[in-house]
Formats: sequence, C-alpha cells, structure tokens
Amino acid sequence: MGIKGVKKDQAAVKQVFKGRPDAFRHIIEKYQPVVCAVALAQSGHAVVADKAVVATFKAAFERLQSITDAKRLPHWLCALAHKEVEILTGNRGPDLLKPRDRDPSAKLADLVWLQNELVEPLFEEMGPFSLQERKGLLLNVLCGADAGEIAAYLKIETREAQEDLARTRENVEKKLLKEIAGALAPEINSKERMVHVMRE
Repeated sequence: MGIKGVKKDQAAVKQVFKGRPDAFRHIIEKYQPVVCAVALAQSGHAVVADKAVVATFKAAFERLQSITDAKRLPHWLCALAHKEVEILTGNRGPDLLKPRDRDPSAKLADLVWLQNELVEPLFEEMGPFSLQERKGLLLNVLCGADAGEIAAYLKIETREAQEDLARTRENVEKKLLKEIAGALAPEINSKERMVHVMRE
C-alpha cells in the first residue's frame, strides 16, 4: 500500500462525496480480493464469503463519511467484512447457503465444488490455527499479500504477521494451497461480483 495507492483511494472517496458514486468502483476493484479472503477465512464457506463481500461494500458505501484517513481504508474494510460474516452466520436462514443468481454465460468457479473439494479440506488442515492466522494465510495465498500488508490489513505487528505466516504455511499442505488459489482465482477476481456490488 504505497503513497500513490493511498492518494488514489483518497481521491476516490472525495469523488464519491462530490456526488460521483461511480468513483467507489476503484475501491471495490482494489479491495474485493482482500475482503473475500478475510470473509472466507472467517466463515470457512465460499457462499457465505460471497454474500459477505457484497454486504461489506454496501456497508462501506453507506458509512464512507466515517473514513477521514484513506490509510485506514483496508483495515476498516477487513473489520466490516468480519462483522458482516458474524451477522450472516448468526442469522442462518434457509437461503443463507444458497449461491446468489449468476450470469450463466460468465465463467465462474463452481462454489459448491469449491466448498466440498477445496475449502473444507483446507479448513481441516487449518483447524489448529487461530482466526488471525487463517486470515493471514488466505490473504497471502489468495491476494499475494506479504507480512507487512497482512499486518496493515489485520492491524497487528509485522513480526507477528511474519511468524503466523511462516507457521501456517509450513503446516498446511502446499499443494492444497496452490489448488485453492488457482481454483478461487476467477471467483476472487470476479468482474461479475464487482458489477453485482455496484448494482446493489
């Protein structure tokens, strides 16, 4: 998160305040993968994470006036994602685990297959680790975040993030991490989700 990135974030926020809500697109495009990784790490469920991403950006847009420092934006979005997952998993309804309607022509990951074949085995491997450690690992695997970025997203010390990441990567099967990263790439970087968020 360099100075240029912070300035772009700040500019996007200012444009929204000036009556250009479409400027929020920059924030969605930039932080969608991070929000998805955090939501998946907390929920352990691909469909819940998908719903939490949409809910997080809706909440962020509605409360954008509370952001006075663009440097806080990544951490704030991660905190919102955490809260939205808690809301979703605390209010389990019959449709909670039903994937949202998607464009049939879009090439997206099969969330049911992902859940059964990759997410659940991954979370079995990650069972002994804390929520913070799981978030750090998925931010690294799915978003390429290094220890410094993970520390900023999760508001922890860089050294702590380094130690967590080294421990979790060593203990979780590397092949499984590669598989889940490859299979989730279309979903994490989904333009369809971004359009869905913008529409909402």
